[in-house]
Amino acid sequence: MTCPIDLQQADRPRALAATAAGGAVYPVFDDPDGYLRLRAGRPGLRDAKRYFERRAIRRCLADAGRPGVICDAPCGPGRLFDLWRDGGATVLAADLSKDMVAAAMTALRRLGLAGQVRRGDAFNLAGLFGECSADVVACVRFCYYFDADRRVRLLRALARAARGHVLVQYKTRQTPRGLWNWLRGRLRRGRTRKHHCTAAEIRDDARRAGLQLRRIQPIGPASDRVFVLLAK
Repeated sequence: MTCPIDLQQADRPRALAATAAGGAVYPVFDDPDGYLRLRAGRPGLRDAKRYFERRAIRRCLADAGRPGVICDAPCGPGRLFDLWRDGGATVLAADLSKDMVAAAMTALRRLGLAGQVRRGDAFNLAGLFGECSADVVACVRFCYYFDADRRVRLLRALARAARGHVLVQYKTRQTPRGLWNWLRGRLRRGRTRKHHCTAAEIRDDARRAGLQLRRIQPIGPASDRVFVLLAK
C-alpha cells in the first residue's frame, strides 16, 4: 500500500498511520491539547484566523438551510463544537483516535450539547450512529490528504451518511498563500505532501462523486483553504 503523505513529516502532534476504507493511509492525531494549540496558530493572528474560518463555515451552512443535525468527522477534540452549538445544531461526531474521542466527549458535555461521539472512520460513517442521521456531514482538515480517486471515495462515503449536504474543506492553490504552499511543497519533496486543488478539480470531484456543487467559499487570500458545500 502506498501512503499519499510523508507520515514522518506530517503535522504535529505525533501522527499515526491509520488504514481507512478505500485503502488510504492518513495521520491520526493523538494529543488533543497539542492539536488545539497547533490549530489556533500564532497568538497575534488567532482571533483573525478563527473569525475568517467561522465566517466561511457560516456562509456555507446558511446555504444548507441551517441544519438541525451536523455530523463532524473527523471531529478531533471538538474544536468546532461551539460553532455547531451556536447554530442550534445537534452534533454527531466521530474520530479514529480514542484520545480525540475522549476529548470530544468532554467538550460535548462542557458545552451542554445534545449529541453523540463515536470512535469511527470518516470513510465508513453510514450506520455509525444507529437510527440518527445528519442534515450536514462536515469534514474539516482532512480531504486534502488524498489524491483525486480517494477524495471521490471520501465524498461518496460522507454523502451516504448525510440527508442533504456535505461540507468539506479543501486546500487550494488559487490564493497567494495556496500557490506559495503548493510551490514550496513541490520544491521540497518533488510532490506536495497535501493536495492543493483548483476550482476545476473540485468541480470534477463533485461530479465524479455524484454530488451537486453548491458553493466554494474561500476563507481569504491569506489562507490556502476553502470550504466546499455539496448537495446530494
